[in-house]
Amino acid sequence: MKTIRYSSLVHAAFAVGVMFLVGAPLRAASPIPGLFNTGVDGAGVNLPGGVDDPHYAIIIDPSGLGDMVVPADGFPIGPWLANGPSSQWIGPADGNDANGPAGDYFYETTFDTSSFHPTNWFVGGQWATDDLGISMLLNGSATANPGATGFGGLTHFGVSGNTVGAVSGVNSLVFQVNNGGTAANPSGLRVDGMYGRAAPAGSVPIPGLHNTGVDASDQPLARFSDDPHYDLVAGPLGGFPVGPVAVDDTAVQNGEFPIGPWAVNTATSRWISPKRNGAGEAEEGYFYFQTTFDMTGLDPNTAVITGLWSTDNTGHEILLNGVATGNPQVGSFVALSPFEISVAMGDAFLPGLNTLTFVVENAPATFNPAGLRVEGMVAHANVIPEPSSFVLAAFGIGASLWTVRRRRR
Repeated sequence: MKTIRYSSLVHAAFAVGVMFLVGAPLRAASPIPGLFNTGVDGAGVNLPGGVDDPHYAIIIDPSGLGDMVVPADGFPIGPWLANGPSSQWIGPADGNDANGPAGDYFYETTFDTSSFHPTNWFVGGQWATDDLGISMLLNGSATANPGATGFGGLTHFGVSGNTVGAVSGVNSLVFQVNNGGTAANPSGLRVDGMYGRAAPAGSVPIPGLHNTGVDASDQPLARFSDDPHYDLVAGPLGGFPVGPVAVDDTAVQNGEFPIGPWAVNTATSRWISPKRNGAGEAEEGYFYFQTTFDMTGLDPNTAVITGLWSTDNTGHEILLNGVATGNPQVGSFVALSPFEISVAMGDAFLPGLNTLTFVVENAPATFNPAGLRVEGMVAHANVIPEPSSFVLAAFGIGASLWTVRRRRR
């Protein structure tokens, strides 16, 4: 029988320890369980009209009837925005027209972040209401999200682990809907495009990465203030030189052109644009918005960045250290498109300073609004262990193997 020497076991154990501590890839930010659009079952499939929504409940209910999926039988859908393939209207359970008395209805849904990093998570989506969406509450605290403007269109919202009221555990998200008038009339809520990502427990947020239009504490910047995390490093020859320039600016407020038709600012991000005038107007051509982050002390092979982005007009690509990552923006300035940058996706991070560059094209050939929006950034990596950790782990594994060998003898 072949004899394995103790020194060989130690060498093998050391190699296994190094692989375990350094080579184990960090999984991408995970979808947060329990997040659903309105009007769907546990598989995300549209429910039949007239049934209870299992994921939302009216916790303050002037009708006293509870909620139901509103049947799409001709009224009030339309004039309400039509139900979609992955979300439907819900409202008071008072017949097919979802009639309810005047007053404020509070719809609640919950999600659990206890198995993830305590603060490195994001939840976003869109909502529509009849009549008005008054406010959005996270665990009872008001968020800075804009109210929904009515039943004809959807309004973006976002909350994160840094939002006031956020907890590591079960979070309550409440949509406050006002029904106006003096007599009972249709009232409802529609939530669509629910998106949630959370970093793994034990991971470390990558320092220096932020959404657009926020300060170092991830709070929204004032109107027209400079964004401290993004620089416009190149622009068209017709007004900006190709080369280092610092002309990015936090864009206009909600309700001021071009917001809308741009997707509205939320509690977690704002538009930035070339500093030309109040509407962010700029020349035709390509603009390169860049942010820098430092991976010192973190394992670049475990780095993952996920988020959403939007542009006016076209977002062609996100570059990591000048290399395309294959993440074009889809839907122009009315939509937010998801992106992922990671080793698993074929991207290469550096051990020190890294750059992310968002390539935005403005058209047509007249001065018109140009802008960039980055939302829902969740970025994380593993810490590189201290050298002593390698030795302890290797000899720990080696001791275990030696014990097994002695028992076999």
